[in-house]
Amino acid sequence: MRKYGVGHPTVQQALKSAWPQPRKKLPPRPTRLDPFKWLVDEMLRADLEAPRKQQHTAKRVFDRLGTAQS
Repeated sequence: MRKYGVGHPTVQQALKSAWPQPRKKLPPRPTRLDPFKWLVDEMLRADLEAPRKQQHTAKRVFDRLGTAQS
């Protein structure tokens, strides 16, 4: 335990089985962008038909999201 810096329960589990238990999958966490994903999708869909110079950059999308919150 001291050599590898693990606790007593970890040693007990290792003695029971050489293979560790599979980790449980966590549900995906919501992001701060989730409420605005529809807006970003609309911008990018409109960009498909716009000329190259008029398409949104990441900075422009960020700027528009800042004004959308106000």
